Amino acid sequence: MIISTKTHYKILNLFLSTIAALMIFRVPCTIALLLFVTYNLFNLEKIKISKSIWSYVIIIASPLLLHILFFWNESSNLEGLKAIEKYLALFFLPVFIVGNYNYISMSNILKNYTVSFAIVLSVMLVRFIVFFPELFNKYMQGIHLWEMGYVFANSFGSHAPALNMHIAFSIVVVFSFLIQSFLIQNFKKGFVLLFFFLLLFFFLLLVNTRLALLNTLIGMCIVLIYHVRTFNFKSTIKIGIGVFAILIVSTALFVFKNPYMVKKYTQDTFSHLDKIGKLDEIDNARAVVYNSLVLRLSTWKSAIELGLQKPIIGHGAADSKNQLFQYYLQTKQYFLFQEKLPVHNQIIDFFVKFGLFGVLVFGLYFWNIYRIGYCMHDPLIISFFVIFLISNLSDDFLIRFDGIVYSGFWISIFVAKYNKNNTFTINLK
Repeated sequence: MIISTKTHYKILNLFLSTIAALMIFRVPCTIALLLFVTYNLFNLEKIKISKSIWSYVIIIASPLLLHILFFWNESSNLEGLKAIEKYLALFFLPVFIVGNYNYISMSNILKNYTVSFAIVLSVMLVRFIVFFPELFNKYMQGIHLWEMGYVFANSFGSHAPALNMHIAFSIVVVFSFLIQSFLIQNFKKGFVLLFFFLLLFFFLLLVNTRLALLNTLIGMCIVLIYHVRTFNFKSTIKIGIGVFAILIVSTALFVFKNPYMVKKYTQDTFSHLDKIGKLDEIDNARAVVYNSLVLRLSTWKSAIELGLQKPIIGHGAADSKNQLFQYYLQTKQYFLFQEKLPVHNQIIDFFVKFGLFGVLVFGLYFWNIYRIGYCMHDPLIISFFVIFLISNLSDDFLIRFDGIVYSGFWISIFVAKYNKNNTFTINLK
């Protein structure tokens, strides 16, 4: 069946908006991805991939290629194939998104995504209140506030840091559109966007992961600086001050209801830093260190030491996790061994798995995001780069579905816009 250009444009952007909104759900998003791939396989004649585009496809797919290249370094072929399978999206996404760059509207996808994502989160909150009333009532009474974000995320199969990474980027996107609407004096649209902005910011505080809040503020500052330099200085500053004032009041009200937040962001974060690699010396470590930086530093220290044993080729994608656990045992770090804690740092994780080659691929993957944002002078792409980079310095999202697909999807969208801006545009009428 021959599909018109206009119909293909609508179907493609609807698919991409849906995938973006469902990315926090592994099964529904996987189904949407399979339908998207199937649709494109039946419409291969509309895909155009030049030599320059193939270079971007290869860079986006570099983690997949790294796993294939080092497949020989696995002790189990089955486990090695499972590791490769997780990264297949990094090939199909750039091929079918960047290959369709003429039909991609990044602006429309971002607008649809932020509104849909806010609605999805609201539905999940209502679901949480209805199906887990005892947990919700407990948190409303101020009991065990430290675990609320994780329990809420787990209730629909997500992971709190990953969920908040998505929320942080969506807030920055809405903030950019919000400023633009007020600058052109489209106040009706501006106040609607302000509502969604505050709604998403509420979820950011609800999930309450520290780096996500930092990422959001950095991203908003990047967007604000861009608009100050590009548009009306005084008007942009006034809008920015107004929005930040609303955020300060909202955060103050949330902290008043959740006083543990102050303790979490100060005392808990920096406690026991003298016990790096010595967590077993801390009384009741399980109750203390999970909110402390010392836990991350201890796992990083051990992972780097393990990686230095094979600095060139690494320990293998499938084998490295178990070897790290055994290293905990060998170095008498029994708490880390019992808890089976992974690296929680993507560059160190790739170093342990693939040695220096892993570090190079990590650098190439992130340099590509920054280069696109820099060349296009796009604050949202730069903000995405900052959010995803900082997130991966405290966690390892390129081993998770909602990190692999998240990055591959948005980078492909960015590259599609970059190619569209630098080539001719087809007529969709």
